[in-house]
Amino acid sequence: MTPKPVDFKLSVLLFREGEGWIAQGLDYDIAAQGETIGAVKDAFARTFAGQVCVDLHHNIEPLSGFGPAPSLLV
Repeated sequence: MTPKPVDFKLSVLLFREGEGWIAQGLDYDIAAQGETIGAVKDAFARTFAGQVCVDLHHNIEPLSGFGPAPSLLV
């Protein structure tokens, strides 16, 4: 059985945290860390894709357990 394609709207905020970088999903509250911008982008992509794969493996709609990231008022 071939799974049907799934499309996602995805916005990701990248920001410095100390000596490293954080990637925070805005549409889905998923985050990753890395020492460089390239590393944090790769880490976020692996984390996001891994969660989609886990959800599909368990017959759950991908990312249905994740809401948007919390809003922060500065």
